[in-house]
Amino acid sequence: MPRTVTIDEATAIIRSKLGSRGARTEIRGSSRLDDLGLSSLEVADTFFELEELVGHELDATVVADVQTLDEMLAAVNGQADRLQAG
Repeated sequence: MPRTVTIDEATAIIRSKLGSRGARTEIRGSSRLDDLGLSSLEVADTFFELEELVGHELDATVVADVQTLDEMLAAVNGQADRLQAG
C-alpha cells in the first residue's frame, strides 16, 4: 500500500519553510502556495520533502500546475496511487 501524506504533515513542512513568517499564517487546503508567502524555491523544496515521505519522484509536469495545498496533496497522493496500481 502506498504511503500517503496528510494535510497536517504537509502543513508542518510548509510552516518549517516559512519560519517566523508562518507563525500566524492560517494554512488550509484551499490556500494558494504563493499567497502563503512561499518562494518558488520553497515550493520546490516542499515537494522534495514530500517525495521523500512517499518514496518516489513526482512528475514535473504535474508539479508545475499545482497552485494550492489541496492540489499539492492530490499530486503527491494521486501519483502514489497510480504508481501502486501500475
